[in-house]
Amino acid sequence: MASDHIEGRNPELATDEFVNTSWASALKKGADANFLEATFQGSPRLVYVFITAPSSEPAPLEQRLRVLISVHHKGAKEGLYQNFPVVDVPTDKQRHGYYVGTDSVEKVRLTIVEPTSTTAKRVSIAGVQFAGR
Repeated sequence: MASDHIEGRNPELATDEFVNTSWASALKKGADANFLEATFQGSPRLVYVFITAPSSEPAPLEQRLRVLISVHHKGAKEGLYQNFPVVDVPTDKQRHGYYVGTDSVEKVRLTIVEPTSTTAKRVSIAGVQFAGR
């Protein structure tokens, strides 16, 4: 699920196995306007969230993504998320891991909290992977 997407860049493209695809959305204003969300079965323990940002080629217009990782726990009220510190994800085509270490995970929301450039018109995430137990 996502806040929105650009045609041909749907949320599932961030969790596929290809490095040349990504989820993208038009940049919107607001604290929770640009997000990508994954839902889990069985409420696992989540240890790491891995994020790959799309590269900005040929010129490095975007150097990083600022992403808020939020977790909704099984049994928590709808809309109530545990927020982790905002992470900076470099736009270098590499997978970057962020420790979460939390139990009973039902959903994980990745919110792009800040555009990476003042001229940005869209936001995107190339890849998301989760490691748990």
